[in-house]
Amino acid sequence: MEEIGCGRTSTVLRLRPGVVLKSPHSFRPGSGLAELTELAVTTEQAVLSRLQGHPRIVQYLGYYDEPGGPNGLLLAEASHGDLQTYLDTHPAPDRSLALKWCQQAVEAIAYVHSRGVVHSDLRTGNLLLHETVPGSGVLDLVLADFGGAACPELGVDGRGMPSTPFLHPVYATDDVASVGLDLFGLGSVCYVILTGHWPHSTAPGGRPAREAQARQEYEQRVDELFRQDIYPDVSTLPGGDVVLRCWLRKYTTAEDVLHDIRTGDVHVLEDGS
Repeated sequence: MEEIGCGRTSTVLRLRPGVVLKSPHSFRPGSGLAELTELAVTTEQAVLSRLQGHPRIVQYLGYYDEPGGPNGLLLAEASHGDLQTYLDTHPAPDRSLALKWCQQAVEAIAYVHSRGVVHSDLRTGNLLLHETVPGSGVLDLVLADFGGAACPELGVDGRGMPSTPFLHPVYATDDVASVGLDLFGLGSVCYVILTGHWPHSTAPGGRPAREAQARQEYEQRVDELFRQDIYPDVSTLPGGDVVLRCWLRKYTTAEDVLHDIRTGDVHVLEDGS
């Protein structure tokens, strides 16, 4: 199996064309990392089972457990990988495509919340791009990575938390995940889609370097700006008013965000047209 991705708790392997295996890392039993990994797997499996059947949610295909081999969650593979990598390596999307992706991100969160789930780790790296109709060239957003999600009805809480700039510091100390966490993240996700760079980033390429010091300096600076509700100017961005309201925590539901995107001054083309 070919490795196509690796995160803190799991490795993503291509099992066969169109199907990937999200296999948890092995850690010493009883260690904090082992407990975190087990929690992420059980949470994601339960939440994905609850959310299946929506076009904006990654397709869960069951649990893979073969003797002597890796085990984990079987997922449909997104044809064009994660959104952040795509934005880093391709020309900027035109206005209509960028707005469509913004709307699809909001659609995903609105559906997740309607099912009693908070994603808790919304960021551009956890959104995937998939050519829904093979050969069409039309790419649609799909939300993935639910290992940190929370769903009281299911009794699961993966205790996820996005990093800056997809998190407002006011949520960083919350004991219970709230919908506000995701709604703020939508503002930053849409901003990145519309501009190609992270909020308040002056680094080449639009986001801070991967080196720990550079990333830490960026996060400390942006956290302080966010605490003061100081955000980039979005007055000239299509949908900028929606982005700003997300950042200022003016929304109480994702449905309200979706309503404003659909009925605002900007026009989002449906079905990739």
